[in-house]
Amino acid sequence: MYKELMQLGLWNTADSSQNLPNTAKELSAFINNSDMRGVYDSVQTHFKEADFLKKDFEQAFRYYKYYFPNRRIPDIYTCISAFKVAAFTYDTTALGISLDMYLGKNYPVYSLVGIPKYLSDFYEPRYLVSNSIKAWVMNMMSDEGRQLRLIDKMVRNGKMLYIADKLLPATPDSIKMTYTADQMQWCEREEFNIWTFFRK
Repeated sequence: MYKELMQLGLWNTADSSQNLPNTAKELSAFINNSDMRGVYDSVQTHFKEADFLKKDFEQAFRYYKYYFPNRRIPDIYTCISAFKVAAFTYDTTALGISLDMYLGKNYPVYSLVGIPKYLSDFYEPRYLVSNSIKAWVMNMMSDEGRQLRLIDKMVRNGKMLYIADKLLPATPDSIKMTYTADQMQWCEREEFNIWTFFRK
């Protein structure tokens, strides 16, 4: 584990002698926490048969290599983040996925830790690949959309979704947008009114 953390650059090897004891204690406390052990066991059970994820990622990154031949395909790491973040990136080399964020909308711990239902409804495995790919694409565009204007954020997200469409052509729009099918249909039906609202 320490080797993997150092490979990810989570601490500087030059001062690792100072950081390692504290980090080791924190890791040990996290790993031995009874609540986290329960979450870990749930992840192990839930993702025992997760070959579909490997196939979906391989397909997405085949498209990625086609459209971006000079870019490196990231190493993928899975973890438990204690319900902090679904997917994250490190530099241009690593994509991290928190499997505890995809245990299904009825996983009882979500409500116990205060996660609202409107969020946990999307903590389903079918959103995992899309959310992770979008996190990776946003990392590619890290220098864009830093302004606070709404239009800048809309354009940046539009670019991200365009690239996600290219990398996940068989994935339904509702999954890529992190909507339900009904919510996606509502947006399409109400498109004119939505744009009218933003213009005002």
